[in-house]
Amino acid sequence: MIVPSGDGKQFVLAGVVMKRLLSGEQTAGQFCLLENKSDGNTRTPIHVHARDDETLYIIEGELTAVIEGEPRRLTAGETVFLPRGNPHQLMNMSGSPCRYILIRTPALFDRFVEEGGHELEPDEVVGPPTPEEIERLREQCPARYGDHQPVAHRSASSAAWAMCTRSTSTAIPHAGRSRPKRPIRSS
Repeated sequence: MIVPSGDGKQFVLAGVVMKRLLSGEQTAGQFCLLENKSDGNTRTPIHVHARDDETLYIIEGELTAVIEGEPRRLTAGETVFLPRGNPHQLMNMSGSPCRYILIRTPALFDRFVEEGGHELEPDEVVGPPTPEEIERLREQCPARYGDHQPVAHRSASSAAWAMCTRSTSTAIPHAGRSRPKRPIRSS
């Protein structure tokens, strides 16, 4: 399947612009692929994915991944794999833009982005999440994405985001495959 370059919808979630390159529908639920842009002042709270794995590839700029409490600076050309069940936080507080590829397996996150965020409007200036976005995240998470609890309560927006990404349910196993227990970083 070849997807023309202009076909990816762009969404805004928690201050990050996320361009959907491949949806779970296009990959039969195997994965979703997004290109993310952070303006240099974005941060997720500490959170855990219970049902999917996350892989990031930095295209340009830098991103800090706090993995199990340890900050790790990622720059262009570096990759990090974050298996489900590992607490982490992603932030770009550099003041400079960062572009990165995000792959989530299996595909769950692209639906969350579409329902919990909003489609990027022409000429929209992206900023921190609004109270309406925080409330939408709170409503979407328990009803559509499982039984969730916050990991850390740093602010109202952090609590809402963490509530959406931490689950008390058992993670879906990797169909008999062994999976890394700790994040893997490559460059």
